[in-house]
Amino acid sequence: MVKAVDAAARRGVAVITLVSDLPGSARRQFIGIDNQAAGRSAASLLGRFCGSGKIGILAGSLGLRDHRERFEGFAGVMGREFPALALVGPVEGFDDDAETEAAATRLLADPALTGIYNLGAGNAGLVAALGKTHRAGNVRVVAHELTDTTRDALRAGTLDVVLDQNPRQ
Repeated sequence: MVKAVDAAARRGVAVITLVSDLPGSARRQFIGIDNQAAGRSAASLLGRFCGSGKIGILAGSLGLRDHRERFEGFAGVMGREFPALALVGPVEGFDDDAETEAAATRLLADPALTGIYNLGAGNAGLVAALGKTHRAGNVRVVAHELTDTTRDALRAGTLDVVLDQNPRQ
């Protein structure tokens, strides 16, 4: 990807990265959130919500820089500040609702699971898994991006927090 950005820049094309950055490339600017800080925020919230047990981590793909950075920020805070919580995963759902539902269902099969951090997309699949396993409302959940699905899940008490970077803004 860096090579493609660099080649475009050599041709005079201004490249701006959105959501996930490509530092070290010839991109002109990055527009997005500090993903490590987002992961740290999610850990701080889940650590306080859960206290003990296991926290399942869903990722779209750790091949994506923003997902890796969110995980790094999350794992760092959990290890330092909440050692009573064991991390399970990350399990990749490839930002696909069906794949994320299957991955979440596997995580939710563990009765010691007290929280889930979905650091990627596929939130409709996560919400479906929480409903099908009857764990909605008794597992604390932090996810990303405010959409119709996540807004409805927040109102229903299925999700506890949604960290939104508002890309439309």
